[in-house]
Amino acid sequence: MTATVGLLSGPAAAQVGTFSDVLPWAFIPIHSSLLPDGKVMTFGAKPNDGQGGFDFDLWDPTKGTGPDSHLQLPNVLEVDSFCAGAVLRSDNSKLMIVGGNSNERVTEFGYKNARAGLTVMPSMTYPRYYATVTTLPSGQTLVTGGSPSYGNQTNASPISEVLTPGAGWRELPGTENSPMRRADMATSGNPFWYPHIYTTSADEVFVLAGRYSYYVDHTGDGSIRDVRPVTGNNWGATSTGVLYRPGLALQIGGGSYGNNTPDNVPGSDMASIFDLRPRIATSRDTRMRFKRHWPTAVVLPNGEVLVVGGAEGNNTLENVAYAAEIFNPDTEQWRVDASMQTPRLYHSTALLMKDGRVLVGGGGAPGPIAGRNAEVYTPAFLLDRTGKPAPRPSILAGPVRVALGQTFRVQADKTIRRMTFVKTGTVTHGWNTDQRFFEAAWTPAGDGYDVTFPDDAINATPGLYMLFAFDEAGVPSEGKYMRLPSPTGDDGTDIPSDTPTSPAPAGTLGGGTPQGPVGWARCASESQMCRFDGLRTVRFGANGTYATREATNEILCSTDTFGRDPVFGTLKFCEYQTAADPAPTPEPATPQPEPTPPAPQPSPQPDVPQPTAPASTAGWTRCASENETCRFEGVRQVRYGANGIYATRVMVSLAACNTATFGRDPVPGTIKVCDVESAGAPAPTPTQPAPQEETAGTWARCASENETCRFEGVRQVRYGAKGVFATRVMVNVAACDTATFGRDPVPGTIKACDVASADTPAPQQETAGTWARCASENEVCRFDGVRRVRYGIDGLFVTREMRNTAACNTATFGLDPAFGRIKICDVESAGAAAPTQPAPQRETAGTWARCATEGYMCAFDGVRKVRYGIDGRFVTRDLRKPAACKTATFGRDPAPGRIKVCEIQMAR
Repeated sequence: MTATVGLLSGPAAAQVGTFSDVLPWAFIPIHSSLLPDGKVMTFGAKPNDGQGGFDFDLWDPTKGTGPDSHLQLPNVLEVDSFCAGAVLRSDNSKLMIVGGNSNERVTEFGYKNARAGLTVMPSMTYPRYYATVTTLPSGQTLVTGGSPSYGNQTNASPISEVLTPGAGWRELPGTENSPMRRADMATSGNPFWYPHIYTTSADEVFVLAGRYSYYVDHTGDGSIRDVRPVTGNNWGATSTGVLYRPGLALQIGGGSYGNNTPDNVPGSDMASIFDLRPRIATSRDTRMRFKRHWPTAVVLPNGEVLVVGGAEGNNTLENVAYAAEIFNPDTEQWRVDASMQTPRLYHSTALLMKDGRVLVGGGGAPGPIAGRNAEVYTPAFLLDRTGKPAPRPSILAGPVRVALGQTFRVQADKTIRRMTFVKTGTVTHGWNTDQRFFEAAWTPAGDGYDVTFPDDAINATPGLYMLFAFDEAGVPSEGKYMRLPSPTGDDGTDIPSDTPTSPAPAGTLGGGTPQGPVGWARCASESQMCRFDGLRTVRFGANGTYATREATNEILCSTDTFGRDPVFGTLKFCEYQTAADPAPTPEPATPQPEPTPPAPQPSPQPDVPQPTAPASTAGWTRCASENETCRFEGVRQVRYGANGIYATRVMVSLAACNTATFGRDPVPGTIKVCDVESAGAPAPTPTQPAPQEETAGTWARCASENETCRFEGVRQVRYGAKGVFATRVMVNVAACDTATFGRDPVPGTIKACDVASADTPAPQQETAGTWARCASENEVCRFDGVRRVRYGIDGLFVTREMRNTAACNTATFGLDPAFGRIKICDVESAGAAAPTQPAPQRETAGTWARCATEGYMCAFDGVRKVRYGIDGRFVTRDLRKPAACKTATFGRDPAPGRIKVCEIQMAR
């Protein structure tokens, strides 16, 4: 479920936000970027207010606003970042700065070694003064527009370029016919000046540039399609824009092709909503109260859009818009909010910070004012009705790395009623290249909340996100950073842990030292050094499950140090016991989880012994504790569990003793073990089918994880490691990653892909019989009498005989037949013949081959016909190279409410 999607507003909330006093700044902040450590990087102008971005300032909001909160960084490379493009790279979380007055040069800034300043990256082919940098779903980076320094329409750079992590830049010669050099600046609207760009599919972006809109295909040599004129007066360099919902963008204000132009056209009060989901975007208009050239739009933690700055005159003091305006996406109406003290015109910026406030600054160089200062906007939802900071909830635990569609546990210190995701931003000239908003799906669970990251590869592009948790009064926590790694060339580096966030007033950042539960103090995130005074007990883990050791003064927070992984596949942390607590007691020989409220346990059966099993029982030999490796010879049965309750699988030579290997947790909340069946013991009669290990056929290694596996025709491909695999039938090519195979068969392990020989038998799927849909996962399937019910998706099912009702979930059916997928239940029609299980037939020429399930990528080469739908209801398109299997790609939903698939037509 998604609890409370609408905008929350507590009864004691303020009606409008506030702006702080004007804060001095080292120079005009023409560019602003939020970094993975919560600091803000600004650059782009000289200290004397001149043009030339040789100076960089790093502001730490947790230190306030005084001189000690700012660090001036060296520019040993003599890079001139004035009017550059910038983005936080998704593969390594470094700030990449392209072009500007340095034309083709590219540099990057690593927040972990700030004092080192910028480092050199490979240069581009074309100069990129005023270019836009866009993160693509693949993790690649697209650069569009720009010109030589102080260039114009005649020498703009029409050809886009793409940066692939680890492989460098490549040109897209097919984009040479873009509108960048069309007509003169006034007629075309100067389209090379910071075009507004939004991803619309795996291979295309939608572009608003000057007086034009069009699409860029960035695969292969690239191409341009559907160049159309923009009909409204809210266009061009003086406008702003934001992706405020998946597939919905606002195009706001503006109406001129540059600063101080001679046309004397007043700024626009129009704000158009562009629906990017159809193949050709559509739009509808709303209107603000004020006309604005050079505004900046910011999406707020509650999903509303803040617009600040600008004036009716183009970089003049004619009818300055001091007042902020806010767009409500539910009503599509605007309201006036608090007012600034300083005009924010050309070269001003506004950036959402980690605490939910907005840094607004800059303006000038040139202009009627030199905005070498800033103001901080506090939204109304962070204030009580007296205008004072409202008490805020805190997120106490959560991951630092997430995957598309992943569900994870977070903990908070208050009851939570809403959660949202906002991607961090980098802004200049009114355009923020990365900011976007998502409502979070979540449910209360145990001692926290299970939150699901958006399963939307097109809109949820890889990079750095903030999770905000709203309490019952509608007040959000500070943002909890979470990194969505790049599917291409990710370096695997995690951002610093920022939990728990300390309860702090809305008008401040920081607070006291983050503390864990009473008696324990958080001292380090995983792989960091935990330091303290004297001899202390230190625990390592997460979610209430820990390994414990004594140490003196310091200890490395890692699995190697503590001898085991107490919570396999989860990012862990260390806490030391505070000195006032009782002396530590030695950890027992069999590690136990830290005391927590007991999870519900399966009801004991009369013939099931309840005491913990000894190391050996009749027919079984203990081979591993949870999260260790069970090793044996040959093909044997292995069971995983505790207290007489087990999941069993047939394995070969070894088995990772964890829930991921056995497909379910037989005893939630209890530390489990693995036993191997003694050689020659009679095989027990299982009450549920055990997943079978991949053994048949001959396999050849075709790719390492995150590479591409290539082969000919329709073949089985398996993805995994250490004998544990997920297997799919693929056509010609397969991306070797978790997204393609729908689950991670060996969490925390580097995996590989193997392709089967042509004669390897295909996996069997249940197909026969007449079945009727009766429930979605976690609903109740109802019918009359005793009937066969199956649970799964896409032909992968487990079947049981049930009477009258069946809870459609893994617990009922004993195993998960399609791990990581949303499943359904079907009931067999009365009198239907018992099903047989023939292997799926290989696709022949002219037929269709499954390439993806909805939400995943369909991979192929060249231009192919792809269809999207289910059960005979499809929409078909000719697509080029990888395509996202989703409604946005195909323009309509052929089977609303159903989980769909994509199929590729085989060559005739």
